[in-house]
Amino acid sequence: MGKDQFLTRRDLLNLASLLGGGALLSGCGLRFRSSPITGAVLGQAHKLGHRLMQGGFPEPSRTIKTAVAVVGGGMAGLSAGWKLQRSGLKDFLVLELENSFGGNARSGRNAVSAYPWAAHYIPFPRPESAAVHELLRDLGVELGRDPSGKPVYDERAVCFAPQERLFIHGRWQEGIFPKLGAGPEDVRQFAAFEARMAAYRVMKDQDGRRAFALPMALSSRRPDLLGLDARSMASWLKAQGFTSERLRWYCDYACRDDFGTTLEDASAWAGIHYFASRGAGDEDQVLTWPAGNGFVTDRLTRILDDRLLGPALVFDVSEGPSGVTVDAFDPRAKESVRVVAKAALVCVPVFLARRIVASLRRADPAWARGCSYAPWMVANLTVEDPPQGKGFPTAWDNVIFKGSGLGYVVAGHQRLERRRDAEVWTYYHPMPSAESLPARRTALSRSWSDWRDLILQDLSIAHPGIRDRVRNIDIMVYGHAMVKPKVGTVWGKDRLESLKPLGPRVFLGHSDLSGFSLIEEAQYHGVRAAQSAMTLLGHPFRPSV
Repeated sequence: MGKDQFLTRRDLLNLASLLGGGALLSGCGLRFRSSPITGAVLGQAHKLGHRLMQGGFPEPSRTIKTAVAVVGGGMAGLSAGWKLQRSGLKDFLVLELENSFGGNARSGRNAVSAYPWAAHYIPFPRPESAAVHELLRDLGVELGRDPSGKPVYDERAVCFAPQERLFIHGRWQEGIFPKLGAGPEDVRQFAAFEARMAAYRVMKDQDGRRAFALPMALSSRRPDLLGLDARSMASWLKAQGFTSERLRWYCDYACRDDFGTTLEDASAWAGIHYFASRGAGDEDQVLTWPAGNGFVTDRLTRILDDRLLGPALVFDVSEGPSGVTVDAFDPRAKESVRVVAKAALVCVPVFLARRIVASLRRADPAWARGCSYAPWMVANLTVEDPPQGKGFPTAWDNVIFKGSGLGYVVAGHQRLERRRDAEVWTYYHPMPSAESLPARRTALSRSWSDWRDLILQDLSIAHPGIRDRVRNIDIMVYGHAMVKPKVGTVWGKDRLESLKPLGPRVFLGHSDLSGFSLIEEAQYHGVRAAQSAMTLLGHPFRPSV
């Protein structure tokens, strides 16, 4: 660095992160514990959810009146509440089955660190993601704009370097594409693929719509682009001459990571969207926190605090001529409560909506039956004296080539004191079987020790002896983690049919309506539902979507 160049605050943050990965404290080894690994399978709300199958709930013993009832306290439901409150409509309730709000964006905390329980980052939002920008400004993450008009983010939220690494051939390399040991044809095909994605990234139609936008509802409707939904990502790659095993693994990893499905099952439109919907260069970065997207949902929960009701298992949403009744079971008090509202926003996955909304139970439309879901397991491991491994230093996202899972995220990556005597690793394991029901049954039937052994076996590929360093493993299993963007489902008639209101006073708002599960999609549909309710009630608002 020349004498006239100065370190920015961000340079210092990244330098501290890199040095913290081992250079500063590499001599501070610990004597490993010989005691057994502790832990548990947490979040057994699916058992309470299965009560919907049994029925037999007690008659409501009390009634609450409100203008808008929001069913579901995940990202979509919290976003709906945020939009209502932001617009000055404060007479609403958000009902949630779980003890904690946040859905797939929940988080936890132990003595070592906060950590995510699923969703863990937000890509830098594109200009069309107006609602995401609004939310980030409200949360103090987006601080303003630079002279060129680009957003300025809180540096503590911008993922520190190094961001990604891959374990292959006995060592770690930078980045996720398996470059180490790649042949000339692998390199050529990867460059060609990147060029194709770069072209899609800047492509716009005659109406100015981007080919692949976030949220996806703002994407181009050009027939040749929508036609990509009619074939699989695997088929598209083959047709384009992308036959490199390494490139196909890279794309398959992307599909498993974002969609919980494989190249063979994923819609080519969705697969390309993964790469082409995000920014390029300096804009191809992510916002993250130790709690992952739990940072966002925790803040929203605090903002909406007195408007939240849970745990509350909603078992019926019925529309009448002048209002909606929402009946919910309180598992702690063993009683039911009735919420009488002028409008209801059903911000839960479609598989639940079709069981609780009276009109859906009666009609059971094809679009509701057609949703297929990927089960996931997420584990948070407390690791003593966390190993770095050979090669490229520990990154935020650490992936094992051809591993059984997706690798692990270092929860404390955004802290300046990176290397500590212990760290939390968040490990992700989707089950991308073509047959969702058997995969879900397998996931839910596995014991904690079964999952422990699977996790440690996978991590041992990159970290031999990791078992001796792990102190605790807590696990969550999501039987219906995310809807799969299977071939023909993203732009098919069933999904488009699902966007219609369920009734004059009942509006569905969930990422399922996009055909895949991203925070931008959840927020879009939650806000969209809230705006529909305010239109019905004649309450003024400034549109966000």
